[in-house]
Amino acid sequence: MSETYYTTAQKVSDYTKGKIAVSDVKTEWLTWADDYIDRYTGLKFGADISFTDKLDGNDLDWIFTKHFPLLSITTLKVGGTEVDSANFKWYPTGKIVLLYSTFVENYQNVEVTGTYGYAAIPKLVEQIATMLTAGTALAAKEANMNVKSKRIGDYSVAYFGADENRVQDQLKILGKRNSLEGA
Repeated sequence: MSETYYTTAQKVSDYTKGKIAVSDVKTEWLTWADDYIDRYTGLKFGADISFTDKLDGNDLDWIFTKHFPLLSITTLKVGGTEVDSANFKWYPTGKIVLLYSTFVENYQNVEVTGTYGYAAIPKLVEQIATMLTAGTALAAKEANMNVKSKRIGDYSVAYFGADENRVQDQLKILGKRNSLEGA
């Protein structure tokens, strides 16, 4: 089974107008672009990703998971007791609603297990991954002195020419679309 990445070698080749051949694109560059986007946004954009969230009860009949969009909820426990699936509803946004009770207020007394993800990689994520991988591939191929390097924590990235601002703009848009901060 082959791994799925946010972009493909063919898309990188097309983006560079053939300067980078499909066979020149290394899987570690695709992996790096995926990891960079995941760390920047705090999200993963694959399909059927398993999760278990431990959440604080809020004395309300609804709560939000840390992961979204939800694809399934396998188990919901409140105070260690499993809630029957007929007694709650869940929504792709990560919202879970208890039909006949509330999430008792307490520290991490709610446990949600399930899957989340995207049926298809969002186009913006695909575009950013393509741009990041293309910049890396072009830098590796041409070893051009016009490449500008950046380091963010343990990650370093080389942007090729004018695409640096475009990549940063796209990442900001992606972060704003998917941020839970201030929502």
